Amino acid sequence: MSYEFCKIYVRADSVDVVRRVLPAESSLDVLRNDDRLPLERSGDDFVRWPVLVEAEPGDEDPATVVRLVTRVLEILWRHGYEAVASCDFEDELPYAGGIARLRRPPGSQGAGRGEWRRAAQQCRE
Repeated sequence: MSYEFCKIYVRADSVDVVRRVLPAESSLDVLRNDDRLPLERSGDDFVRWPVLVEAEPGDEDPATVVRLVTRVLEILWRHGYEAVASCDFEDELPYAGGIARLRRPPGSQGAGRGEWRRAAQQCRE
């Protein structure tokens, strides 16, 4: 399993708004997604969301990489952005990297750690 790279797709209006909420980390690049659709048309098709955060932590140990990506996801979610990580270690991230947040039943209030693991498993089935 590789911990060297992770893409985080963000449903946001622009690269600038995402840059403003994230910490200044040398291992993070905030870019316009070349495969994006207009925000209003992208829906849950996260690979078409307008903004892409690329995390390339280099030689960091796996636990540090997981903490970094978790921190980025939680910051984005706290600021009201939908975000989904695409990487080899999604199953080690909250809400299976964010995909389980998209698949929550309407009206649900979120999930605890055990619940997101069950939701992630259901997404894989």
